Formats: sequence, structure tokens, C-alpha cells
Amino acid sequence: MVNIRNGVEITLQTLLKGIPAAQVMSHLFLFQHIKPESSGVVTMAIYQKVDHDQIMLRKTTLEKEIKQVIEDGQERNVFSNPDEGIWFGSVFKNKFHLMKIRNMPATSLTC
Repeated sequence: MVNIRNGVEITLQTLLKGIPAAQVMSHLFLFQHIKPESSGVVTMAIYQKVDHDQIMLRKTTLEKEIKQVIEDGQERNVFSNPDEGIWFGSVFKNKFHLMKIRNMPATSLTC
């Protein structure tokens, strides 16, 4: 759970799903699916492939956008290590159609 600046407590999934997309993107919100990875260490935020270029442009400011929404001191409820920032990587579907993280770094983030 994460406390946002208006005093409401929400889940990490709700926080990430509520991030608005740019007008040129295919959906109203940046991410379409938010799913904890089976290790419990990483939360996958999944977006449309057609929006990849826009996501790559936005990733430099995304951490700052999230920190502006959450209350001070709530960073540890969003990021495993707030000093390291957000890790962007790719996912793949295995033969059972489960999404797995490809090349997950040794020090990964919740978001």
C-alpha cells in the first residue's frame, strides 16, 4: 500500500495504472496491465507495443512523476531501492503463456 498526497492509501497497481498517457498514445493510461512477477521482487507494468517509443521518451521522467504523487517517505513502498531509480526491461511469455522478466538485474526494483 502507498499513501498519496491527498491522504488516500492505494495499491501500487492502482498507482501505476493511473498514470496518464501522452495524447499521441494508443490508450488513456500509460500502462494497461500491472502484475507482480512471481519472484515478488518486481512489478511488471505492461504497455502496448505501438507505444514503445513514447514509453522510452517518458521513462526519464516517470520516477519523478511517481514521487510527485506519493507522500514524502513513501518511496520504499514503491521502489525496492529509491536511490537506484526504475529499471526498464523486456518480458516474454513462456510456453504456459506466463509472462516472465527477461534479463532481470541483480538489484531490481518494485516498480
